[in-house]
Amino acid sequence: MAHRTTSTRRLRQFSGVMLWATCGGLGYLPAPGTVASIAALIVRLWSVAPGYLLYELPIVMVVYAFSFYVSYWAVKQGPEKDPSYIVIDEFMAQWTVSLLVPLALPYQVAGLIVFRFFDISKYGFLSDVEQLPTPHAVMLAHLLAAVWAIGITWGIYFSGLL
Repeated sequence: MAHRTTSTRRLRQFSGVMLWATCGGLGYLPAPGTVASIAALIVRLWSVAPGYLLYELPIVMVVYAFSFYVSYWAVKQGPEKDPSYIVIDEFMAQWTVSLLVPLALPYQVAGLIVFRFFDISKYGFLSDVEQLPTPHAVMLAHLLAAVWAIGITWGIYFSGLL
């Protein structure tokens, strides 16, 4: 019981960090990774402006750096290596996919589906990356899943499948 009280106290003390780590509480909803990924897609599509890449890429890089710290801190607070309620990693990875695939909605949705496939299945070496002995491994595994999703979505684009 003492551990739970200590954890509760820490979460209250750093509620702003947990608010960020859970993407405003989305991490507490059912299917939290998928919900956060869909939220990232919506935010990305809502924020598009002419010349968007010049403005968005630096923002994504700063938010990624902060999110690495937040996920590191949040993972260190509990016994789980990748707690399901910490969804900033899914949000940031999907935002990256949405930023770097064609802007047309079919390709954005394809990028979301492919990213979720790799994120959920931990296909290939992704499960190995997530098991690395560092708190940053979870964020890195999601970033690598995003790279796979970006490549496959561009493959779909150039093949004319959509």
